[in-house]
Amino acid sequence: ASRHHAPIDALILDSCYGRMTSAVRGWWYFVAGKWGQRFLWPTVYFSRLLTGIDPASVDIAQELPKTTMPVLLLHGESDTLAVPEEARRNAASREGIKAVWYPGCNHSEARWEVPAEYLAELSAFLESSEINY
Repeated sequence: ASRHHAPIDALILDSCYGRMTSAVRGWWYFVAGKWGQRFLWPTVYFSRLLTGIDPASVDIAQELPKTTMPVLLLHGESDTLAVPEEARRNAASREGIKAVWYPGCNHSEARWEVPAEYLAELSAFLESSEINY
């Protein structure tokens, strides 16, 4: 949205990572545990060769201040893939980001662990942002 000036009315970031390098570490921990994460971490360097994108250059918290649209951040406090510290960086990156935290929820679990609360936040955000959906 920030780089391509896409016609986007709002952003909803559900369990969004902050930095791509952190997401890679989190993914390997999520899939393979602590030891698998340590063993598989070097794949971040190979991904640059495969995709042409430097994972260290992808940082959501640096891009969000370049946008003016409403942002809703939904995140589990126990997320092991997109760690909460990274989501807090995203939330603090500019004024006007609404952050909702779900205690005890892991990656993207809030939508099925506490669906009523999750849908209420989502609906309220969409209505307050006057987005046609």
